[in-house]
Amino acid sequence: MKDMFNFDNLRSKELIVLEVANNHQGDLKHGIRLIDEFSLVSRKYFNDFDFAIKFQYRDLSTFVHKQYIDSDIKYVKRFLETKLNTEEWKTLIKRVEESNLITMCTPFDEISVDNVIKDDFEILKIASASIDDWPLVEKIGKSSHKNIIASVGGASIEKIKRFYSYMKNKEKNIALNYCVSLY
Repeated sequence: MKDMFNFDNLRSKELIVLEVANNHQGDLKHGIRLIDEFSLVSRKYFNDFDFAIKFQYRDLSTFVHKQYIDSDIKYVKRFLETKLNTEEWKTLIKRVEESNLITMCTPFDEISVDNVIKDDFEILKIASASIDDWPLVEKIGKSSHKNIIASVGGASIEKIKRFYSYMKNKEKNIALNYCVSLY
């Protein structure tokens, strides 16, 4: 088993997150190409920075309501059109590890939390929109995953405090990421 990423290492280096999310376009070759390009660009900065490749997991059988499966809603279409199977995900994760980059994933539902842990991602990332999604937060808090980064760009200070307090009580390694919520 690989050595898990340790948040203590972040004290000496900044972490740069390279977003893949659904940008693999549901195409394994395109996903590999993204990882390879990120690896090539970041390699010369390994002494100064840590780099993570971040994906997103959604259990589409429960994440997208059945009445919207055939809709023209752009986000639903994008989620469905970029679906990868288990073997394709394993291939992408392995490519990240072979590139000496950190694996990171944002789960958007409770089933996906289990998949992030099963697929052995080094960092579990919580989206700013999910910081007060308490069924999801509690699932993460009760999980075995220790290294968590939470985006807080869209959250009030009260929500951030509640989240942080909860995770610290669960003995999680927490880092907060302030992000701009406009995409």
